[in-house]
Amino acid sequence: MRYIRKMNLLRDGIPTNGAMLLFAKTPLMYDIHAGRLKTADVILMISVLMPKP
Repeated sequence: MRYIRKMNLLRDGIPTNGAMLLFAKTPLMYDIHAGRLKTADVILMISVLMPKP
């Protein structure tokens, strides 16, 4: 719990959606797709697929 607080993943004592995706005890039914901007015109996509129960 201390790590979650340190990373600012709590809002009013409740875990944020990011905290739930990262630290849930049971797999959640979500796919995570992330990307970052290399330039204004180029987006590098990183896809992480979470297992669905």
